[in-house]
Amino acid sequence: MTHGAWVLLAALGAVLAGCSSTSTCNRDADATTVPKEQAVIDAVHLTYLSSPYHDPAKPLEGTPYAHFPAGRTITFEHDLGIMLLPGVPWLAFSDHGSLAPSAGNETILEKNDENSFAIKNDTCSEFYIWVRADRMPDNSGAGSPNIPDESAGAGGAQP
Repeated sequence: MTHGAWVLLAALGAVLAGCSSTSTCNRDADATTVPKEQAVIDAVHLTYLSSPYHDPAKPLEGTPYAHFPAGRTITFEHDLGIMLLPGVPWLAFSDHGSLAPSAGNETILEKNDENSFAIKNDTCSEFYIWVRADRMPDNSGAGSPNIPDESAGAGGAQP
């Protein structure tokens, strides 16, 4: 077999196996909102949790983590009247599964204002998302990223 025939055969095999030089996942724009009624909001301390923290070893009780498929932008409403600083979003593979911090383009902050913030999944993977956000230092809109307090449980949540 010639070199050109091997290259053609390899390319055909890659196409049949589902591989290509560009992504084949559906990343069409998709948007949803987590209304403030589904979140845990502490208006005194200006802390926001997108849902209660869930122990993955126990049955789901209450509001699950938000479904976060490829290409989805989720707007998290808080209506606190100030900008919040979202910490590193946490991802799971089920609606109350074990959480792991996101990385790279799994979570892109697309919007942040006095009433909500929006995060986009810019990958081909499907997740569930849990977010903690706190008052920005001096409410100036600037500051360092929020680091969860690990001594308070997963993601800094108070179970």
